[in-house]
Amino acid sequence: MKKELITKLDPKSPVSEAFRILRTNIQYMGKKENGESVLFTSTVQGEGKSWIAANTAITFAQTGKKVVLIDADMRRPRQNNIFGVDMYPGLSNYLSGMTSGGIEKNIDIKLCLQTTDIDNLCIIPAGNIPPNPAELLNSEKTTNLVKQLKEIFDIIIIDSAPCLIVTDSAILSRHVDYTILVASQKSTKIEDIKEAKKQIENVGGRVVGVVLNKVKLSKKKYENHYYYSQHETHSREEKEETPSFKIERILNKENENEMRSIAEDLKANNNYSNYNNPYNQNNQNIELKNYNNFNNPNNETNNYSKLYDASNEPNSYSNLYNAKNGQTKLDEMYDIFKSNKDNN
Repeated sequence: MKKELITKLDPKSPVSEAFRILRTNIQYMGKKENGESVLFTSTVQGEGKSWIAANTAITFAQTGKKVVLIDADMRRPRQNNIFGVDMYPGLSNYLSGMTSGGIEKNIDIKLCLQTTDIDNLCIIPAGNIPPNPAELLNSEKTTNLVKQLKEIFDIIIIDSAPCLIVTDSAILSRHVDYTILVASQKSTKIEDIKEAKKQIENVGGRVVGVVLNKVKLSKKKYENHYYYSQHETHSREEKEETPSFKIERILNKENENEMRSIAEDLKANNNYSNYNNPYNQNNQNIELKNYNNFNNPNNETNNYSKLYDASNEPNSYSNLYNAKNGQTKLDEMYDIFKSNKDNN
């Protein structure tokens, strides 16, 4: 199974949760007697519509609903590769009445349905790439296909071609209940979204929303809202986003001068993350956290590096170094180190 199917391979990930939110939004857009049909399209290629359609179909199937995913992008089909199924017979074979070998024959749509490794999810692949996809979709067979599938399945998910490049999606939008546009952050132009919406609505389609794809969000941001993400193992890249290290050492009278030297070095460097730790003794743990933009004059309100006790004792180490006025409270730093020693 492809790594693209994240809702199957990693159902507890924040991305999978985002797909479940999308599923909920679709479910509450309206109740249909014989099932619902949703079309996913984009303005241009490469915005991730096929990936969005595939994972949305999986989230519906995970609730026990009978789902069919149709690959209607007969120009550049992808769903057969994502799910690892045969490409034909498929949609083009059914609509054209031609077998994969080029023989004219009325094909039952049930012969085009292929099962997947996902329970309750079937796929109708694109089939042979035809010379005239728009003409095939603009036929009575397409209308009958949607009606027939609604009698069998609870929801129909359709992956269609980009709507600003070809007319396939505009044609299909008339046959489905809802159309959802997929946009790519920092890539899709707002003017293109407006134009795509206009084209679909001009032919009688209904655009109900836009899915913004390829959004870069840090793991730390999700941890504030996603309760069990903090129990998962962070990847190496995620750890590097929040660098930290520990200074472990013993405090005694013999190294008091060394402690003052450390404080002076910290002042001179103005960057705690680059400080090399020469100590590694397992007595007292003091963690030194690195804050991004530490020496950024444009972000002075956040220019405070915090020293705090790794054992979570209620000692206030904030403002030991104030990057705004460049003053290091060496005496306070020394006193705190000394106090920790006496308390231990």
